[in-house]
Amino acid sequence: MRDVTPGGGNERALIWVHATEFFSPNAPDGWKLVNFAGTLGRVPEFVPPSAGYSVIFEATFNSMLGYDPVIQARALWEHFKRVPDALVAVVAPNLEVPVATQHAVAHEVGVALGHARVHVVTQTERWTAQSDRKMRKALPGSLSANGPRGVTGIDEAVEIVVGRRSGARVEQAAVDFVYAYTSRASRRTPFRCTSLQRSILQMVAAGDIVPSTSVLARAARTTDKEVNESIAELVAMLVPRGAGEPDARDGHQRLFWLVRRYGPWILLVDGRSRRWGDEASSSAGHGAGS
Repeated sequence: MRDVTPGGGNERALIWVHATEFFSPNAPDGWKLVNFAGTLGRVPEFVPPSAGYSVIFEATFNSMLGYDPVIQARALWEHFKRVPDALVAVVAPNLEVPVATQHAVAHEVGVALGHARVHVVTQTERWTAQSDRKMRKALPGSLSANGPRGVTGIDEAVEIVVGRRSGARVEQAAVDFVYAYTSRASRRTPFRCTSLQRSILQMVAAGDIVPSTSVLARAARTTDKEVNESIAELVAMLVPRGAGEPDARDGHQRLFWLVRRYGPWILLVDGRSRRWGDEASSSAGHGAGS
């Protein structure tokens, strides 16, 4: 794999898109680290649009902090008008946000940046005050600030940026779900949700339990039969065989399985749409960017 570390004094920008200031990667030699946090932030003026750039981002969201990496990705696209040299999503299984939702966010960022190939790294280790000195001695230069996060994923992300390794791909199930929920294409191949199916997902994502068929039907102003048929198709197309235990044959149980994985993402997308006036189809590119 080629090493893309720039030489001859040509500096590249490593854009770090993140929710907090707890930690950040160290830029490789010849790269300028650019912290890009905050939903309403603008790309710093000292980064010219002509500069080479790569992006590492936390593939999550935080409504309290106003963090949504899709918004930052759109700002980056408006600034650079081209796909980044490398795009790396940091996924953290120990967050409250489900990993499947993090993969959905990662795919959206790839689409926002011109269908860029998204490399995924997983951050599993955490730092404590007691282990800080030991970890820094074992992995010098891994992080530029103290913080309660692991180092493995960040190290891998930087290695990807300089071209010395490759990351995992976004889960295909997440790509399929993003397309199904956001697409407004006239054809339904690949599978996309009907308006009723989107309404069902929204109602279930907003609650703590799966409502009964009759409750969903009344809320959607339709019949029990149409609700049951919509749920059956939805889970048949988007829930892997055997998922939704303990009773994988129960459509409502399988629907609940689906919403546990993507419910937070549904709420994020709908909130973003209300706030920014998005057309949901703007994030729909099936299979691209992953």
